Amino acid sequence: MSKTLIAYGTRYGATAEVAQEIATILREIYNLEVDLVDLSTSKIKDFCLYNNIVVGSGIKMGRWTSKARRLLQQFRKKILWEKN
Repeated sequence: MSKTLIAYGTRYGATAEVAQEIATILREIYNLEVDLVDLSTSKIKDFCLYNNIVVGSGIKMGRWTSKARRLLQQFRKKILWEKN
């Protein structure tokens, strides 16, 4: 079974609602195993555990939340390496 990570940063909760809806659709319609992670309370240790990765964030003044930005910066090299 394909495993999907949905990691999100939210300021006021709207991004969490969208992430939950995406997770529900992937589980119920596409029968995917989904881990839903709120970046304000949890950390991702290893992207390699997942076949699919979705990162979402609230946007304020054109900027993502700091937790979502840091997650992508931390694993940027790993993501690019695995892609090739």
